[in-house]
Amino acid sequence: MRNFLSVLFLFSAIATGAQTLAFPEAEGFGRYAQGGRGGKVLTVTTLEDYSSTETPIEGSLRWALSQYVRTEQADRVLKDIHGADSVVKQTITVYEPLTIVFNVAGNIELKEDLKVKRDYLTIAGQTAPGDGVCITGHCMTFNGATGGEMWYWGPRRKHLIVRYMRFRPSTPTAENKFITYGTDVENYEHVIFDHCTMTWANEECLAIYDTKYTTVQWCLVAEGLYYANHPKGNRSYCGVWGGQFASYHHNLIAHNDSRNIRFNGARAHDTIAVVDFRNNVVYNWGTNNSGYGLEVEVKTPATRNELNMVNNYYKHGPASGNTGSKISPTNKVHRLVRIDQSKASVDEGYRSQHYITGNFITHYPEIATDNWYCGVQFNSYSDTAQAKAVFRASDFSPEVLEVLPAELPSAEETFEQVMTHVGACAPKRDGQDARIVQETIAGTASGKGSKDKDGIIDDPTTVGGWPVLNGTPYQDSDLDGIPDEWETAHGLDPHNPNDGALLTESGYSNLELYINSIEQVITFLAEPKAAGSESVRWFYNNGLLYLKTPSHTFTSFGQTVR
Repeated sequence: MRNFLSVLFLFSAIATGAQTLAFPEAEGFGRYAQGGRGGKVLTVTTLEDYSSTETPIEGSLRWALSQYVRTEQADRVLKDIHGADSVVKQTITVYEPLTIVFNVAGNIELKEDLKVKRDYLTIAGQTAPGDGVCITGHCMTFNGATGGEMWYWGPRRKHLIVRYMRFRPSTPTAENKFITYGTDVENYEHVIFDHCTMTWANEECLAIYDTKYTTVQWCLVAEGLYYANHPKGNRSYCGVWGGQFASYHHNLIAHNDSRNIRFNGARAHDTIAVVDFRNNVVYNWGTNNSGYGLEVEVKTPATRNELNMVNNYYKHGPASGNTGSKISPTNKVHRLVRIDQSKASVDEGYRSQHYITGNFITHYPEIATDNWYCGVQFNSYSDTAQAKAVFRASDFSPEVLEVLPAELPSAEETFEQVMTHVGACAPKRDGQDARIVQETIAGTASGKGSKDKDGIIDDPTTVGGWPVLNGTPYQDSDLDGIPDEWETAHGLDPHNPNDGALLTESGYSNLELYINSIEQVITFLAEPKAAGSESVRWFYNNGLLYLKTPSHTFTSFGQTVR
């Protein structure tokens, strides 16, 4: 039987007059994304896919994303050659709010890239039965550019929620070279990715920029492929992350040779590049690069370029170089981030200041104490004292202060939290995610490729490949996305297809209450031992299960629900 959390103490947006969070645990700048709230619902019931030249397959993910879309005629006011207003009819594309749930488990092998353009969309991977779902074959991307309809919609589509999805594209061959992302997100406003897994891309595992009001939280981004038939050659990139008002917190970044992270600075569509990067874990970055970027590429009176990099945990791994090497302003082994901006643009009056503090790094206590002591490095400066004077901020950006939680975990607390809850862990953390978490805890890596560095791989099969994901479909008689069992237990009618979309006093629809109630299934980090003569009991502490016997102290034994 599926496990569900009780829906208790939900925040009442209607009672307080405040905006409703995307879901109760949403944080950061993207926390108010609406997704498909109150709209249509479609259930993915097959793992099959089809190409653009084939007949659509009802019940597939690609089919679901193509539904509930229509065109309309709208009035557009234009100026004629004399400056007078004239009204013309133009076609616009309207996407109805949509929530996609899953009643099938397994790997969805895409026949070609799946390009998502719609807004007001929720994709709820945690609704899949059993082991959950994974996107493979090609990449699934999200681009909300409005193109010729910008006059009506503005520059971006809005309100995207993606939760508990795995993105693991397949490896191109030497005969068929193409580029794969874990996922790529551009031109969206109000977007949140929560508890997703992005691995095994031959380009970035996660590229996200040209966005506004964005959160990426509790995601596992790892094992970018090094030599995997990319047209440009070697990669192994975690990602390019940026955006106007973007939060990245409680993510695990592991086993990538470079771009850990490559931070986008102020640019054409991100003139106010205020980035909140806190409480993440970065493990086993390669010798090419840890973090870098932050260039100013556009100069306007409104330009701001601000990285808030606080309380992250950096742990060296076997690919991270010689941790016995001396501290220097250019040593990549202990670099947290390199600022690649020339001083000229700052002298011209464009704000570029970065609040970097509280970040822990293994093997280098001096840098853990003072991040700006050779942890922050500079591309265009020989005088580091001068560079610090130019770029060092004394506090968070004002907008970041508004989205921070009441209590900010330390870097050490962050490590434990992330290990327990990161990635697509509902309905269940799979073996590959569990392996990467275990390697991060142990300081190990299980595969290598042509780079000849442990953890930097060319091919997913080196570390076991795509897990088999199984699950038994649940009964949903009225096709409203909610299992009959849950509806009955919560006073809904399992034969009424309309009650799922109804909004409750909490501000969430009944469908959202169900989605938000799904537990993370316990995944043991070690096999339980056979029963003995001693009495034992389980003990829950800070996200971990412990086993106690009369002759033993508490021993970390497994993961439990959040």
